[in-house]
Amino acid sequence: MKKTLFALSLTFLFACDSNKSSNISDKDTYATTDYLLEDNSISKLLTSNHQQLISQTGDFKSFKIYLDKLDNDSATSIPFALDYINTCISSGNIDRDSIFLLFNVKFYAIANRLSNSLDTKYKFLIDQLDKDSNTVELKYFKNNLQSCGLDIFSSEGMYYLDVEPNFFYNNFKGRVSDGVKEYLNIRKDELKQEFSEDAGMLISFEDLYLRVKRWEIFINKYPNTVYYGEANSYYITYLETLMTGMDNSRVFDFDNNSLLPEIKTLYEKIKNETPESQTTKVISSYYDFLARHDFKENDSIDIFLKNKNLSTMLAIQPHTR
Repeated sequence: MKKTLFALSLTFLFACDSNKSSNISDKDTYATTDYLLEDNSISKLLTSNHQQLISQTGDFKSFKIYLDKLDNDSATSIPFALDYINTCISSGNIDRDSIFLLFNVKFYAIANRLSNSLDTKYKFLIDQLDKDSNTVELKYFKNNLQSCGLDIFSSEGMYYLDVEPNFFYNNFKGRVSDGVKEYLNIRKDELKQEFSEDAGMLISFEDLYLRVKRWEIFINKYPNTVYYGEANSYYITYLETLMTGMDNSRVFDFDNNSLLPEIKTLYEKIKNETPESQTTKVISSYYDFLARHDFKENDSIDIFLKNKNLSTMLAIQPHTR
């Protein structure tokens, strides 16, 4: 896209964003200078920018050029980039997965920058969240974030921005390969449930096992997908957690070091499932190993895990979502 067209569409945005690097802390000043605190501003800017894209056609190369012109400090860059894809690039483009990956990288570059500003530029909004306030400023801020596929989350008392669970899947399910589509579908469901908080699981061990099975099926079905590495990483993390627990979600009893009855029952169930499953083979072998040690926690567990190219999840800070 030509630079002149891009500049016209962002004139208002940059004017609103001109003070973002200053040390201004007064919320009333922000309310008059920050577009994220104005009603429906993202949608308005997107509508204006869209007019410049209607007659454009693009591909991976032109999209990369377009992205390079979008400011990582501006939340509007997310809907602008998405609009370029939907308006200018065919859904059947040969580089469709690469286009999504490029968008994904840009999305998190912007989300992380904005997230880092929550405790500085937007501290007064965080204070409102802590007080469970429902101010107009906070409402506008949340609505504008939502227009960018972002939401506010918290972990261990800290607020951060991350993708809204349905955002990637809903916007790209018809624009990516089957493998990437299924990857986004699985992650959509996991993001809704979340995973851990303060080294403790937010899901049951039964649900954890379902995640292990789902990722194993995925990596076997789509070994060539661009997301194979990440899918395998989730699989390993969940399998290791299933075997060792977390600091605050133990599989062994604190008092007697014995395998918890519900975990033992779950392992026995897994042993009787699909014999060709890699998960079944690992858990069956682990069960037999524990049986030889009277189902007690012992120092040889680390050796067993190492022989399976696995490791403990104890003393590890797992991903939250």
